[in-house]
Amino acid sequence: MLPAAPSLLYLGPREVARAAPSAAQLADAIASAFRAKGAGRARTAPKLSLASGQGNFSAKGAVLDEADCAVVKWYGYIPHNTSVRGLPDFSPLVILSDASSGWPRAVLDGFWLSSARTAALSLAAARVLANPDSSRIGFVACGDLAHAHLHAFTTAFPLRSATCYSRSAANAGRLVDAANALGLRARIAADAAEAVQEHDIVVTSIPRQSEPRGYLDAGLLAPGAFAAMPCMGASWDMSTMLAIDLLATDDADPRTMFAIEPVAWTSAFHCDLAQLLQSPPDAATRRSAFMFSGSALADAAAASLIHRRAMALGIGQTLPFGRDLAAIPWSSS
Repeated sequence: MLPAAPSLLYLGPREVARAAPSAAQLADAIASAFRAKGAGRARTAPKLSLASGQGNFSAKGAVLDEADCAVVKWYGYIPHNTSVRGLPDFSPLVILSDASSGWPRAVLDGFWLSSARTAALSLAAARVLANPDSSRIGFVACGDLAHAHLHAFTTAFPLRSATCYSRSAANAGRLVDAANALGLRARIAADAAEAVQEHDIVVTSIPRQSEPRGYLDAGLLAPGAFAAMPCMGASWDMSTMLAIDLLATDDADPRTMFAIEPVAWTSAFHCDLAQLLQSPPDAATRRSAFMFSGSALADAAAASLIHRRAMALGIGQTLPFGRDLAAIPWSSS
């Protein structure tokens, strides 16, 4: 007789929100996962991408030995979804499996996780690269990722002011309101350069289909400034990137030091996050930047932490899963 199959836990958006860790806790979990990767105790691989008639579908996965889990994030990206269907253009779902047995443990709504883990990745790098006394932060683009970064960075740095630039006045106004609510002096910038110059931390998060692209000069960054680039570098003029003294990414091929996923910078990075955490640079670095490429290891660390917290809280919907021979019509023949 086959043993009873374990049940599957479903965590919808409300349950994920209830189990959500703080930005600092999430950055800690992500940093731990990348240190494990550097020590050979975690693994990732390039994502799978499949074109569809309206966009594309992708799957990215990672294994965390210490958490005994394997995670895959499956998502569709349909650029015209909002205008045609009134739906988001990005629809992430996360599956967490037991690495020992191979059985799925949980399915998670991936919307909060995707934004929060991106900001936590930037925060994990900023803790090493940014001036710990950073007080001025600038934003180029003011959507969900900007809000996630604002909340994450206010937990780790003594921020006092925020400058917000967006082509959408409404989006810029909302980010200003959010920054003011957190106790910062916030204002709307007249242009993107104004949100870069004379800031300690700069966050650029233009949407993937946004135009124009590649318009920011890295030479505008103040000496000692740190730039988080969750836009995969799309905001920046790549011909100016040599003005940055240390350019890191989340996950690079160790043979070439190219990002494992396509980003705007098509040459070698100085280091990836695992290397950065293992060998932090000295304080002489004048300008630094972290260019997000989308490592599944961050998704895995976030999903594992949320799952553990949900289990401790006793929340989520338990779903039947497994090989129930009695439910298979031909099993008795």
